[in-house]
Amino acid sequence: EVPPLGVSAVGIPASALSKHEGVTFFGVDVVPETGGSYRVQKRYNDFEKLKDSLNYMAPGSRVTSDFPPKHLFSCEGPKLEDRRHGLERWLTRVLNDPHSR
Repeated sequence: EVPPLGVSAVGIPASALSKHEGVTFFGVDVVPETGGSYRVQKRYNDFEKLKDSLNYMAPGSRVTSDFPPKHLFSCEGPKLEDRRHGLERWLTRVLNDPHSR
């Protein structure tokens, strides 16, 4: 079972993408259940680690489904937008899982 996350909403706006020394960071807007909001910068690998950790904690869950795949070559332009959108969809789905509350 996925542990309670204490988050009411997340989003990854296209305007929050940034690149530092050739590495893409996704700005994740987080709204805790207690109110307010904040933004964290995460790499694709951070999302992958979260997916793997959640899958380890809840092996029967569907946390791995719909996770955007890793690309062998650089991820830019339309591929990057597809990845951003896919990560946002995945985070929202995991957050809204009844077992994450």
